[in-house]
Amino acid sequence: MSPVKVSDEESWPDVGRIGQPPRPKRVFIGFPYKEPYRSLYGNRVREAAAREGWEAVMPLGDVRGGMMLDRIAAMIGGAARAIYDVGADNGNVWFELGITLGLRQPTALTSNVDPRDLADILRSPWLRPYSNDDGCVREVVGFLSLPTAPPIVTPTRSAAAGARVAVIGDGDRTAAVVAALRAAGYDTVEVS
Repeated sequence: MSPVKVSDEESWPDVGRIGQPPRPKRVFIGFPYKEPYRSLYGNRVREAAAREGWEAVMPLGDVRGGMMLDRIAAMIGGAARAIYDVGADNGNVWFELGITLGLRQPTALTSNVDPRDLADILRSPWLRPYSNDDGCVREVVGFLSLPTAPPIVTPTRSAAAGARVAVIGDGDRTAAVVAALRAAGYDTVEVS
């Protein structure tokens, strides 16, 4: 079996399960879990995403003390795209956005705050400002309807997409595995 690179959303086949329709693509949505954001993203945006063929995933549970960290990381890692409302200072949103940046996922930033009042780093081509709930839904649908969307941090050789693969061993089998991984574009190192 040859290795498969799965670093971009187009490389995931939409095959569904046997006898069932294909699953929708997933979008992770990060926002402050308080009103008015909870109703806006937890209901209206979720419903709009579903109409566009996307499943909106978000950690809406009330688990305290970092117990949701693995669950959140898995949700983000399993999503093809991510959307974060960056209009309110919220440590959870910044943490989740950091995971998304590290994974180099296609991302949109939304905000109902005047862009001039946001930190410089947030005023970017990825920012989709809105003035009311309908505007927020329009911006989200616009992002999800793009055939492809760029990540905020693009893959480069100095900041490669994906981790370096270490192949431990020696001999012909190890050499063959290293050669196959390198041919597939993985940054590979042989350790014997």
